[in-house]
Amino acid sequence: RFEEFRGSGEWEETTLEHRAEYVNGKAHENEISESGNFIVANSKFISSNGEVRKFTNNGLCLADQGDILMVMSDVPNGKAIAKCFYVDKNNTYSVNQRICKLKPKNTVGLFLFNILNRNSYFLSFDDGVKQTNLRNEDVLNCPILLPIDLDEQQKIASCLSSIDELISAETQKLEGL
Repeated sequence: RFEEFRGSGEWEETTLEHRAEYVNGKAHENEISESGNFIVANSKFISSNGEVRKFTNNGLCLADQGDILMVMSDVPNGKAIAKCFYVDKNNTYSVNQRICKLKPKNTVGLFLFNILNRNSYFLSFDDGVKQTNLRNEDVLNCPILLPIDLDEQQKIASCLSSIDELISAETQKLEGL
């Protein structure tokens, strides 16, 4: 723990249903275009960290800044199941089917994102044989452990974000060499 939070008490054990609102995405297959007002947040978009994009002019299920989008369905031993995307701005992403939108409540969104992204609880549903499909109950029952103090959550999230940025910069530098 960070020094200033050492006397802040124990962390809370809870489930995701107490810390986020769950919404299923909507089918966009008949609404896809080469360009459009919204990026379709589907499994390829999320698993490619936003590099593979499709568009739509119809925001069937818009994500808000601070929402967490998570892939709910993937092939056996796939790399997309439970992969998360942190929404960085409003009116940009429309959530496709087989993706859920999680709206944090009384929790720092970026902290929750770091807990949920490819969480081992979700990965345990993949038996390596058949397609993995997480149900909303599976997601909402995910056990989480977090500090009660929102300032501590923010400090941890900021630290992890800084580390992610450093790793990305070093990766780009290595690719350049």
